Amino acid sequence: MVEYTFRRKLYADLIQAPVLQFVILGTLVGAVVALFDPLLAGLSFLAAAALVFFSIRIDICIMFLLLVRSSVDFSTEYSLVSLAPAARLNPAALLNLLLVIAGITYLVTTRKSVSRLPGIWPLGTFLIVSLAFCTRNPSIPTALADWLRNLGCLVLYAVVATALLDKRKPETVVKVMLFSAVVPLVVGFYQKATGIGFFSPPAYRRIYGTFFHPNPYGLYLSIVIVLTYCLLHVKHKLLVSVGLVLLLFCSAVSLLLTYSRGAWIALLVSVAVVAILTRWRSALAGVGAIVLIVASAPQVIQRFEDVAGASRQGSFWWRVQLWKKMVSLIGSHAFFGHGLGSFYYFSQGWAAHNDYLRLAFETGVTGLALYICSIISIGVFTLRHMSKQVEPFRRVVSVAFVGVLAGFLVASTVDNVVMMPVLQWYFWGLAGLVVAFSTREVQVETSVRT
Repeated sequence: MVEYTFRRKLYADLIQAPVLQFVILGTLVGAVVALFDPLLAGLSFLAAAALVFFSIRIDICIMFLLLVRSSVDFSTEYSLVSLAPAARLNPAALLNLLLVIAGITYLVTTRKSVSRLPGIWPLGTFLIVSLAFCTRNPSIPTALADWLRNLGCLVLYAVVATALLDKRKPETVVKVMLFSAVVPLVVGFYQKATGIGFFSPPAYRRIYGTFFHPNPYGLYLSIVIVLTYCLLHVKHKLLVSVGLVLLLFCSAVSLLLTYSRGAWIALLVSVAVVAILTRWRSALAGVGAIVLIVASAPQVIQRFEDVAGASRQGSFWWRVQLWKKMVSLIGSHAFFGHGLGSFYYFSQGWAAHNDYLRLAFETGVTGLALYICSIISIGVFTLRHMSKQVEPFRRVVSVAFVGVLAGFLVASTVDNVVMMPVLQWYFWGLAGLVVAFSTREVQVETSVRT
């Protein structure tokens, strides 16, 4: 028995050894050189070397991915290799593959226990069920691509919740999330200054930063705004406080210029929830300011005209007609759905603009219930542990997460939040952080008792 344990440990150490990994990669690269172009072999070796490094330093991998993901979202509209309209190989997809491979390698080689993480069982079951019935989608590559994007969210959540337990790392991850907004903001203001933007009637342009559409950019900015606002309630050096105020102002202006109704609604709900949880007067004032802007700005009012009923030719009423059509098709596969990514096929290329309808259509009531259960369980876990947290930083980040969660749940009724990987990355990254806070707290208490 002792000899078996020794051999098993030796085998695990060898597999994790960087030297052995590079030897394996070198062999694979040699085969590529013999069969394909040397330039392709060189690029594959560099990519593989980066993957090995990120597998060893998973904390750097997570920070790198969260920093650059918002800046390459526009690449989802391009394709290096296309297996289907919704299954494209592009920089954003490559980052997701890097996350999945490096994250799973870390979790397996370090034998991290993720079974006790809140929401992990319903989310994992959701992935298993959706994979089992993905063949119902007429385009299996589309279903698998969508499934990989969801798998990336689970891996990100599990890695952040288990790997970033050091006191300084969670703070660094939050800073990285905020820094990820710099490039999109600069590009967005450039679009406004030069008149480049996403044209929408009546004759105004919506900035979209580095994103493929103004809507995900606006929802991303709502995360940045809520997180930045909450962090302002923690003591910082003067220069840091000034930077946070500047970031909050620039993000708020950019959010307004996206003319994204779903993002405005999400922010309003998020700030309202923060106000309820904290009773900060500034949060109540923020709710009033958002309502005042929406009620007074002419172009903002025009964005809500078709919703209010003044016009039945706008995008909202078009969505209502689409929803009615797709609801009638759910009954044929009510329990397990038509397969991930199938909404595009049956709607002839139109997005659902309602995550609950899309999940019910693609994964059935089973998948919808599992996904909602995973999110709600993490929210409940955060609320339960939020009052126990003594450190102001951990408390305000937890408040920000609950606010973002509430905003996204509401925005999902009129927008495509779940199907936007860039939004899911930052959402599940925050979820992993708030779980890591409580996990670290429990570990510290256990060590003190011991």
